[in-house]
Amino acid sequence: MFPLPVGEGWGEGEHAAPVVVPETLKESLTVKDFPTRLPVFEPEADHLGRYCQVLTQQLISGSLTTDVERVIQNLPGERVSFYADTLKMPRWLRTDEGVIELLA
Repeated sequence: MFPLPVGEGWGEGEHAAPVVVPETLKESLTVKDFPTRLPVFEPEADHLGRYCQVLTQQLISGSLTTDVERVIQNLPGERVSFYADTLKMPRWLRTDEGVIELLA
């Protein structure tokens, strides 16, 4: 099996929705070599802490300065990149014996 981080948008437990890939995309998500890199979401701790502070302040005050806007934009941008990487990552590995599903 291909290891995936739990709770990173793939669903958890018995309520998790299966990942359905359209047939037209399967070939583009099939590789001959095992992937060397997995998508990872690892924001810096101080950036995440500052982001949470700014969001809390924003919720309390209702105002939005340029500095606050800049801080708020960074983390969602990283999340979008992470999800884009997970959507584009290979799902199947082509071997001499056939095709193996990497995600199960």
